[in-house]
Amino acid sequence: MAAIPPFFDGWRGQLKMSFKAIAIIVLALGVAAPAVAEGPKDIWDDAFAAMKRDDYPTAVRLFRSLAELGYPSAQFELGFLYRRGEGVPQDYAEAAKWLQLAANQGHVLAQSNLAFMYRDGEGVQQDYVEAHMWFNLASSGAPATSRYLYVEYRDELAQKMTLRRSPRRKSSRANGSRISKPSYCRSGDLTDKQA
Repeated sequence: MAAIPPFFDGWRGQLKMSFKAIAIIVLALGVAAPAVAEGPKDIWDDAFAAMKRDDYPTAVRLFRSLAELGYPSAQFELGFLYRRGEGVPQDYAEAAKWLQLAANQGHVLAQSNLAFMYRDGEGVQQDYVEAHMWFNLASSGAPATSRYLYVEYRDELAQKMTLRRSPRRKSSRANGSRISKPSYCRSGDLTDKQA
């Protein structure tokens, strides 16, 4: 049997050291991971404790630290505080910014609050279509026990949008056709031949 050259023997030794190093790192991460996961929970708990004591400036500071890390619930809380003006001056534009970030991540309460803001033009340009979309998304993600509320708001808004479009139609019977055009169509948009 041929002897193993010293180069390969050293390589095996280094490989054994590498496996030991990896094992130590994995073990350290396994122990440290719960501590890291508790960090935001501690901040979250401290923020709600601050709100219970009516210490809104502290709550805002703590929620902001989590919101900036991308936590949708913290983004919602921060947006909601800006919308209501608790702990910060009321600022609808800032509220819309934080609620939008949370809503984009599927946070149902952020979606519904953003829908109300679009419906009422708070910090954003009033836009019934955008509001309808956010109410629809909130209704699809809401628990069954509260889904009906979002559906009612969405349907109420759809009714307003329908009324704005005016269902009146002009008959085009003058040229023998029974097809009617919506009153909001321009004459070049829809001809009797296209209909």
